[in-house]
Amino acid sequence: MPVRPSRASGTLDGVQFRQLTSPPAPPTTVTWRQLHKSGAVVQRAWVSASKLRSLAQKRGLVIGLGVEQWERWDSEGALCPIAFGLENWDSQIPVDTSEPNTVVFREEGSFQPWDHHAVSRGSVAEPMPLYSLWQLLPLHDVLAGESVDIPVGDLLDRRVRDQWSDRVRPLLEDQREAWCSLDERWSPTLKLLTGLQNRFWPAVSGRVVLPWDARTGARYDPLEREIARFDPLAVLAEHDIDEEHAADVYKWLVERGALIEGGRGHFTGGGDKWGRLRQLADRRERRWMRGPPLAALDFYDAAEMIARTWREMTGRFLPGIDVVPHRRTTAPVDHETVEEPPYARTSENLRRELIARGVWPGSIHAVVEGTTEETWVQRLLAEAFGFVPEEVVITNIHGSGGAKRIETIVQSIAEYATSSALIVDAEGEMARYVRGLIDADILRPADVMMVDSSFEERNFSDGELVGVARRLAANPPGQRPKVKVGLSAKQFREEHTRRCSDAKRGQQPGLAETLLSMLKDPRHGPVNLKKTELSDGLLDHALRVLQTKPTDYTLARRPIVRFVYRRIADPIANTAWR
Repeated sequence: MPVRPSRASGTLDGVQFRQLTSPPAPPTTVTWRQLHKSGAVVQRAWVSASKLRSLAQKRGLVIGLGVEQWERWDSEGALCPIAFGLENWDSQIPVDTSEPNTVVFREEGSFQPWDHHAVSRGSVAEPMPLYSLWQLLPLHDVLAGESVDIPVGDLLDRRVRDQWSDRVRPLLEDQREAWCSLDERWSPTLKLLTGLQNRFWPAVSGRVVLPWDARTGARYDPLEREIARFDPLAVLAEHDIDEEHAADVYKWLVERGALIEGGRGHFTGGGDKWGRLRQLADRRERRWMRGPPLAALDFYDAAEMIARTWREMTGRFLPGIDVVPHRRTTAPVDHETVEEPPYARTSENLRRELIARGVWPGSIHAVVEGTTEETWVQRLLAEAFGFVPEEVVITNIHGSGGAKRIETIVQSIAEYATSSALIVDAEGEMARYVRGLIDADILRPADVMMVDSSFEERNFSDGELVGVARRLAANPPGQRPKVKVGLSAKQFREEHTRRCSDAKRGQQPGLAETLLSMLKDPRHGPVNLKKTELSDGLLDHALRVLQTKPTDYTLARRPIVRFVYRRIADPIANTAWR
């Protein structure tokens, strides 16, 4: 007979009730005896009450010593053992139904006092209840559902107690009814997870149990056999669950895990920002986790079992555990598809998650083709931070001769760097290599700045170029005489336009080339400036403007400043660990 889920949630007259919901898996005809006989418990054997108590304590769930509390839960239907082991019980050996003294399955009969199942193990006869490790999931509500929260002031005020006692009774009865049906409502989900665990638990947990083969007298690896015989449609059909129900169970488990991790109780929203990182953590590290984070992982692991089944069944992925709790759509969760599996435990996934949360300790790596570009990067970063951060690694490949090494450099950077940035010439062998890496999806276009003959034109106005040249001529380095430049921005532009129109296609001069040439003319100087001196002067000018103008103004006008700040400075400034 279907069980009515609890509507006892919220607060009435200061009394806070529990919401004792359960995963939306439909009832199933699959029995625990069938699951055990099929060998489904190999990868996660059933455990004793004391073992489950110990595991619950690591998750912040406190259960009293002895069996009295467990027996009461069983009698009232909140949490029942899977079975009671007898003298011939062995969790790894299928049950022989012709041997009545092997095991008693709890669901095959009504409740009996546990002394009825006691067996002698030494000098003392005692019951041996067996539980599934998946029962850690409903255990949260088993413990929480036994009570409600009542303000102390109301308890101490008899008048207040008399007023609300009758009004809250219906809700108390609802919570009690929901609590007493927890085992029945959770049973389909627990059986489904047990039916899936031999196929997926080794991948989810990072460890595999090697069963004993009595015929060969040796242990064997069961994974190849499980993969070959696993049919997701057949398993779900056996458990009377379809594709849509499976996605709904997945969503329920993920949302409950996020709620627990958030430490927000039964009523307010959680949201696990770090769950994906814990999922990607090595199992040896998980052993040290405690409290809500570890409890949340139980729900995420269960959800992952469903997600992997759903993937094999549909060829698509369900949204990740960091997506589901924050969805703002009413569309069913099974309508969503993501490009990559949220549960893939790879170094690349771990790196991506760490970078996304600002805790990846890798460097920011810049690759430049020459000394001029290296100077620009260093001085712009120094202007932004007051120094060149040690997290920035700058590799100067000193001209096009390093072009053949660029692919190796880029692939090495991808292994550790938070982000990368390449500043190279737009012509020559280097440009061909870089464009090839972009076409092969080894490099992202956003990570590359191609510097061509129009560099000065793209980053500086005609007036700025002439003004910088005028200052350099008036304050020359070394012992060179001071020279007054007689050149206007209009004259400069007109001459550059003429030279470009007179030149052959592909041989048009750059703006800096025209300027340096005109400055040598006695009519304008003469001034014999080097290209590196002009570049340093332009950088000094850009930094002065940066100090006096809003940053957005400079970023909009100068692509080189925008690239360095957004591809190198921003990843440093926005990391949580800095």
